Amino acid sequence: MSFIELNSGPWRGVAFLRGLGGPEDTPAGCKSLMWRHDGTSRLGGVLERAQAQVLIDAAAVPDRVQRAQPDPFVLRSVTTESAGEAFVFAGRMFSRSGDVETLEPCVAAQLTIAPETELAITVYEEFEYAVVAADGDLAVNRTPVPGRSVGFLDAGHRTLGLENHSDNIAHVLILGGGPA
Repeated sequence: MSFIELNSGPWRGVAFLRGLGGPEDTPAGCKSLMWRHDGTSRLGGVLERAQAQVLIDAAAVPDRVQRAQPDPFVLRSVTTESAGEAFVFAGRMFSRSGDVETLEPCVAAQLTIAPETELAITVYEEFEYAVVAADGDLAVNRTPVPGRSVGFLDAGHRTLGLENHSDNIAHVLILGGGPA
């Protein structure tokens, strides 16, 4: 399996799975965070029907299996209309904390963005971010990020602009952490 390299905080790579397993392919020094569109993630072990496998530095997380299935909450667009929903898996974002414990400050969240929607989210200025576009036709701060690819944002930004230009829902992972 090939991974797209991330290097945003403790996040090291991502592979899109199409519902297949993949933790046995985890490189040395990394742990696997499996993720699926329904707002479920699992650090270590298998997650049935996962859409992506995200690699995190093994030193950044406790050595145990963790599962997160947080309650969704409504996202608001720049016009304050409903823009979809979000789930926070690790760290703190949107004034919510994730269930996955980390030993290093970082964040992992899913955004399910409605079609033809623009939103702005507040981010930690000291973090760099990887925006994993599982599907959809996204733009991150006006830069196109097609489905099944990753956009990057250096530290120093207070907000992150996201646009879903497609006619379908876009599933996005936001992964952030301090510069390596």
